[in-house]
Amino acid sequence: MRARILLVPFVAAAALLAGCTTTTPQVNVTPTPTTNGLEAKSADEILDAAIDALGDAKSFRAAGKGESDGQAIEVDLTFAGDNAKGKITFDGATVDVVQADGSAYMKADEAFWKMFLPAEVQAMALPLVAGKFVKVPSTESLIPSVEDLLKPEGSVTKGEVTTVDGKPAITIETTDGKLHVSLLGKPYPIDLVSDEGTIKFTDIDADVTITAPPAAEVVDLSGFTS
Repeated sequence: MRARILLVPFVAAAALLAGCTTTTPQVNVTPTPTTNGLEAKSADEILDAAIDALGDAKSFRAAGKGESDGQAIEVDLTFAGDNAKGKITFDGATVDVVQADGSAYMKADEAFWKMFLPAEVQAMALPLVAGKFVKVPSTESLIPSVEDLLKPEGSVTKGEVTTVDGKPAITIETTDGKLHVSLLGKPYPIDLVSDEGTIKFTDIDADVTITAPPAAEVVDLSGFTS
């Protein structure tokens, strides 16, 4: 489905750590008794620990606003294992997304579908999708994986120990962004920050159940997509 191109600007906005190609020497740091010891590890070890911790969490929320290629993006996604749900707003078009049981679903406003459905099928397709979830293969999902959210394409460097939202955190960074990882308890990411925007990670291990939309609310547009 051509709507999948939304994944490119979204991941570009969310994976704010991409782009650095150099690393700095690591300095041995003795962990303080009140931390999880992450500050003594290398940047790559910190990143791997954050990815593993978030991937193992029962659930978490990733939400924030940003910009990519001059277009405003807002995301609010809740993850529970392999399932996820939430809302993405891109250049004024809004789409509700669900990922469950190996399939992905999108329910969008007319502005979204007019962006991504071929003009020659809009007259026929738009009435079919109004108020409905469109089922697509999981490979066409607009929802990124944990690695999509956190792992950069290049290398990372270790930054300073700081405080974010009242929590001690270690910073890992590239030339265009920072990831703050908690120094208390499990090494969960706290936020991703760059000039383009911020994504915050909250509601970790909350009780969340995510299921596929009811069949009566789902349509299949595979015949109209390219």
